[in-house]
Amino acid sequence: MARRGVQEYLDAIQHLQEESEGEVSISVLAERLGVSRPSVSEMIRKLTEMGLVHHVPYGKVSLTEKGEHTVHSLSRRHCLWEIFLVRHLGLDAQQAYEAACELEHSTSSFVEEKLDDFLGHPELRSHSQPIPRAQNDTQ
Repeated sequence: MARRGVQEYLDAIQHLQEESEGEVSISVLAERLGVSRPSVSEMIRKLTEMGLVHHVPYGKVSLTEKGEHTVHSLSRRHCLWEIFLVRHLGLDAQQAYEAACELEHSTSSFVEEKLDDFLGHPELRSHSQPIPRAQNDTQ
């Protein structure tokens, strides 16, 4: 199973959970991702086996703590890459966003940490939104 597909599903579930303030239906998820309900059902079965989502057959889907951690890390990596690409490679915001969408999926936690160090531990994205903190950071 492709890592990127997993992350795209988790990201979509997170956004839909935020929008609906709760669990997500298979049909809404299928519509958001532009795929068939059977495809979503199969991926949800796999994500459940991986411990990333909670799903009761014929019920709704929600992220587990492990799934939330995965989405958080993906978002953080995306933000760090956007900053790097704008500051150091001179990409405009749209170019950086698109490239970061690709890079976030192949970035290890080690590289994420090194990128954060290199950038001086930024707290805000270029458009003044906070960057998710590393999971091991304390408040």
